Amino acid sequence: MYFGTAQARIYLCAAWLGINCHTGMSTLVRKNLLEECGGLRAFSCYLAEDFFIAQAIKDKGWKVKISSLPALQNSGICQVTCFQARLAR
Repeated sequence: MYFGTAQARIYLCAAWLGINCHTGMSTLVRKNLLEECGGLRAFSCYLAEDFFIAQAIKDKGWKVKISSLPALQNSGICQVTCFQARLAR
């Protein structure tokens, strides 16, 4: 619910202002464009790789857009250990 309500307002305002404010867990990127930017390996050294991928795409003249369709983010398992394992790199 958070991503479709309060969080969405922040991202819509950032997009309107031209600010790179990107959430990676809902990202869809054309493979050829990502490869032009160095592929996933080029961004693996960053904790905020979603921001740097979006910035590299913007630097190439492409646009980053917010989808009008919400993505389901919840895994359905509500345990701290599962959440930490999902975020671990």
